[in-house]
Amino acid sequence: GAELDEHYYYCGARMGLGAIMGGRPRLLGGDPLRGRRELERASALTFGRFLLHKVLLARVYAVAVGDRALFERLLREVVATDASVLPEQRLANAIARRRAQRYLAVADELF
Repeated sequence: GAELDEHYYYCGARMGLGAIMGGRPRLLGGDPLRGRRELERASALTFGRFLLHKVLLARVYAVAVGDRALFERLLREVVATDASVLPEQRLANAIARRRAQRYLAVADELF
């Protein structure tokens, strides 16, 4: 898990934990702030080059807490980043960029 090797698969354990904690209401065991910390740590450890971390931070955390400015800033950063910034994950980054564009297009529905 995240304790053994937090770098494993582009911080996948932190990414999953952040998405789960950030996306669940507190009543169901969620913790938006912990989710944000996990996703920010994952992004920092990959030097912001694995774009799905920022997409999840925007879609899960920013939407959950109603922070539209953060949502838009993160997704615009993703859209502006070339998918080849992490060559071995070009496809994953291309998908993250498409999701970011899609989420920006429906922002009014999410907020």
